[in-house]
Amino acid sequence: MTPNVRNTTKAMLTFPKIFPRPGQKPLKHYGNLIWGLSNPQDDELVTRGLEYLRRRSYYASPFPEGDGICYDIKGLPEETIYEDVIQAFPWLNISLPDTPENRMMMLKHADEDSFVVPKPGSFYYKLCQQTESTEDGVTYLTITGPDVFTGQTRSVKVKKAELEQVDNGVPIQLAMQSVSAADREFLISGMGKLLSEPPE
Repeated sequence: MTPNVRNTTKAMLTFPKIFPRPGQKPLKHYGNLIWGLSNPQDDELVTRGLEYLRRRSYYASPFPEGDGICYDIKGLPEETIYEDVIQAFPWLNISLPDTPENRMMMLKHADEDSFVVPKPGSFYYKLCQQTESTEDGVTYLTITGPDVFTGQTRSVKVKKAELEQVDNGVPIQLAMQSVSAADREFLISGMGKLLSEPPE
């Protein structure tokens, strides 16, 4: 059901929530997918997206203003909901509210048009997949994620002790001596290709 022309409109997805209230009926908030009044979407595509969700047992309805949809479903984990909404509205660039869990979900589904970037003062490697290994008594972490400049998956192997120094406040340029300058920049900003390698 992917449309012929990809739309780069950004949209925000929120998940359904139940808020308990002592002595009262719990307050229920539906999930929303909002693209805003300034970004009207094709009615036929929106209808097809809603039908896709309904076939998967979602309640789904458009906002009368045309700026998004609301939806609900019971018993599904948030990552499954995120994947379903991406499939239902594949032309939208869908983001999530900024939490560590949501950043990991977005990173997993990132493509050339949608990237998770670190907040100022943070490091990109904290958003990436980390795999631990040991060689000759030395513990390493392999950091894997998409390069935000090229969109290609990149892996950097670094000594765990060096990352721990960074986490304890040692400047990353001093702590990480086992990686190249380009790899170090990838760990900092996700844009290692910018330093020493031309885009492929």
